[in-house]
Amino acid sequence: METVLTYSVRELHIDLLFLEEFYSSESFRIWFIENTIGLESNIEKILRTEHSVFELERESDLEITFEGSKGEVLFLIENKINAQFQPNQADDYKNRGIEYIRRAKCVEFHTILFAPEGYIQMIKPSHKFDFYLSFESVMEYFETQDQMGKRANYKLNVLKKAIEKYQNSYLKAGSSSSEYKPSEVNQGITHFWQRYWEDLLVRHSDIPMPKPGEKGPASTFIGLGKKTLPPNIIIYHKFVHGFVDLQFEKIGDKAEAFISHFKSHIEEGMTIQRAGKSAVVIRIEVPKINPHKFYEELQDDVHIAQDSAKRLLDWFHLNSKLWISFNSTY
Repeated sequence: METVLTYSVRELHIDLLFLEEFYSSESFRIWFIENTIGLESNIEKILRTEHSVFELERESDLEITFEGSKGEVLFLIENKINAQFQPNQADDYKNRGIEYIRRAKCVEFHTILFAPEGYIQMIKPSHKFDFYLSFESVMEYFETQDQMGKRANYKLNVLKKAIEKYQNSYLKAGSSSSEYKPSEVNQGITHFWQRYWEDLLVRHSDIPMPKPGEKGPASTFIGLGKKTLPPNIIIYHKFVHGFVDLQFEKIGDKAEAFISHFKSHIEEGMTIQRAGKSAVVIRIEVPKINPHKFYEELQDDVHIAQDSAKRLLDWFHLNSKLWISFNSTY
């Protein structure tokens, strides 16, 4: 009897499945090159396999680098099951590739989308990648790999469940592709927020944070302390940017007066500056966080940020008279 795969497949599982194949399987690498730029492209050997790479404020799911006859050839890969595309996401991949060439990180790049066939056909007219590879075509590859034994069966089942997940989303939305909008929920970021909240409850229970629900791919600002701060003041951990900000909103044309009023009172390691058109922040820089990594890898950096949020909250309460005097003066 065949072993049943019972867990819910996420895009992270697909990322790691492909990462393993690029790293360990020459057969898979040959298949990949053959089905993208072609075997005549003089690709010689693999140099690097990277997962969840943040550059230019956006992420590549995988970046795979080969040695070519003229230098390094980089493949920037996006994996999708049923998540919605972020605005300009395909263009962002191309822009990162162009920047990599400018920095001499590679001499050539290509953008790839791995996804279920139905998903590819739905988004292909409006999201332009250089190449599209369906999960179904990868399954066909694994079906030919007799030497892999049960490992091939496992990978086939992971891909099958991913395709079923897409199809179930499609059916829930209706039979017409024009009616279907992929889910915006990102399970990796949802999990990150949940673990972050659990940590904060234990470490700094005096910093209010609402219990998080499901989160989308753009949920990269965690709001803290709102219930214990005056209106229009909140602490944000802007985790992909590496900032913890005590943010004063709706300051408008009083921003310069605000900065002048507060700047002599901020502590070492803090800066004060505008944020957007109408806000001013008192900022502490912290390590940038990639929420698609395992939370245990990020925990030390999370704790640094949470401690910085605690420091900003304590600073405000200690200097709350500054806020009162600013409001009475301006």
